Amino acid sequence: HDAPNSPLINRGYWARVSAIWTVVTNFLRAFGGRGPQVLSIGAGWDTLYFRLRSQGLVPHSCVWVEVDFPEVTRRKCEVLAKHA
Repeated sequence: HDAPNSPLINRGYWARVSAIWTVVTNFLRAFGGRGPQVLSIGAGWDTLYFRLRSQGLVPHSCVWVEVDFPEVTRRKCEVLAKHA
């Protein structure tokens, strides 16, 4: 049985996720009409694109690219294909 993360780790994770959300949404609002491009390096299992898209915050002109190790990317694509 895994021990739960310490509160400090949870706060640090929340702070990082919140900061990235704020920076990316501000960027999309500022440049949304001009075809913004977002490059997520080491994206892993991050769901930011899907959360933003579900709220209508990703403009149609946006190019969003996620980059990670081939095995991580392959597995993420498999999971997404099952739920598409």
